[in-house]
Amino acid sequence: MTGFRSRFLRHNCQRDECYIQGLPSWDDICDAFPGKVRPTDVDGMVEINDHFLFIEEKKPTESWDDGQRIALKRLSRRERVTVLGIRPAVCSEVEVFVFRNGEAATDGWQPRSRQQLLDSLRDWAQAADPKRSTQTSGHTSPAAGETPETAARKGSQPAVSGTHLGT
Repeated sequence: MTGFRSRFLRHNCQRDECYIQGLPSWDDICDAFPGKVRPTDVDGMVEINDHFLFIEEKKPTESWDDGQRIALKRLSRRERVTVLGIRPAVCSEVEVFVFRNGEAATDGWQPRSRQQLLDSLRDWAQAADPKRSTQTSGHTSPAAGETPETAARKGSQPAVSGTHLGT
């Protein structure tokens, strides 16, 4: 199951039960972990050419709980892993929060337009696989004298619509 709606989702509540009713019980699995440790979920994951983008969507003004924030930050320490938080915003279309290299790559939740978010995602995909033909926004800014392909191979963190997703 997934944590987002899409025309690609093949779930039908009348045929497949309501979402929550169809979930398996993990009470015994939760009991296997010490203290307050519990499984967390990630709403989306994209893999391109051994680069991973984990996407977690929150409700407006909601942020990560401590356990999920720590886990996602630590996950982003892995080479070629980026974690992107998205939530609807009050003063902009969306707000984003990025973890990369084990650190926050944005200064808290940052306002963005939906188009800026999509441009950032396209640029991330292009940097992950420069040979693949994608609709690029043209916002990728590799280091001086560096091609986007070289930047992607070196793991550079391109500037993307004000949000550095990196690869």
